[in-house]
Amino acid sequence: MKAMRSSIYRQIVLVTALAGMWGAENDCLAQEASGSNDPNRLLNPPVVKHYILNCEYLSLDPNDPMKSHQSHGSGYVGGSSSLGTYWKDETRHFRTAIDCQTTDRQFLVQVKVTPYDDDTTTKPRTIDLDLSDLRARSVEVARNADGRVYWINMTPSIQVIDRKAVRLRESALDLTSWNLVGSPVVLDHTNYIGEMGVTGGPIASINYPLLGQVEFSLVPYKGAELAGILYDGQLRIQSNKHQHTLDIYGVRNGEPAMRLPGGPYQVWVKWPTALPDNEMSHIPPSADEFIQTIKVQFAERGETPPNDEELRGRYEELKRGQLLSLGCGARFISASEQIE
Repeated sequence: MKAMRSSIYRQIVLVTALAGMWGAENDCLAQEASGSNDPNRLLNPPVVKHYILNCEYLSLDPNDPMKSHQSHGSGYVGGSSSLGTYWKDETRHFRTAIDCQTTDRQFLVQVKVTPYDDDTTTKPRTIDLDLSDLRARSVEVARNADGRVYWINMTPSIQVIDRKAVRLRESALDLTSWNLVGSPVVLDHTNYIGEMGVTGGPIASINYPLLGQVEFSLVPYKGAELAGILYDGQLRIQSNKHQHTLDIYGVRNGEPAMRLPGGPYQVWVKWPTALPDNEMSHIPPSADEFIQTIKVQFAERGETPPNDEELRGRYEELKRGQLLSLGCGARFISASEQIE
């Protein structure tokens, strides 16, 4: 029951705090709407500023802060609104409410401490603060006999809301940059070869031992040919010369990263002139030789190797190319590669 009550209380105070923040921004729109039908005011509304307060709730023993530190949450509140939370440990069970009142020149804050019925140690109290100077404060709300202190670290600041309309430019969204974090890669429709983990740049690349380095971009550049499509978050590139296909899933672009709507979109690809022909030569020609090599390596380190059956399975996977490492990268188009 107490857990449910504390959860509901947190939801209530969070909604209250967010309402204060949204209220401040909506005041901005209200001022614009109430002004007039003047197009200059619509396109160049006044810059609005309001106070905001970030709060961190914690308790600790100042003589041993690293060992005794305990976080009791955090939050923020803006405008003339309230923020509350509850504190509970072995000795305390109380709530605090932070009420803010703002004018053009003052940022006044009142902290109310209220114990629950099962807390006979904490005393009700009210603390008034003037944070107009924007200096950070640490407010002590309770102190135990063993030295533990309960604090609220408050950091006031001023938020600036500028709703001046600006021209939308495609370059601002950076739609040609790649976000390929956790994107699975499949070779020739059936062989999963790993996940990419790279962001940024209009040119992304995969480096795989059986393929060499393969680059791709939504922007044409010298040396690259049109050999792929991007549609609904899936990228497919292929090489008729090398008879290989790569599928990359979970593709996002831009800032913030998004799955590009519409499409399909053209993709320019640069495959290596010739595929590597010596990568597989490092793999022993037989499973028995592979097993013996691994056992020697483990023995040199003084470790126990996996059993023969497991090593034989790994050898077969290695022969199929499933254990080869997948590299990836991203870069910008150099001046010499740009197409006029």
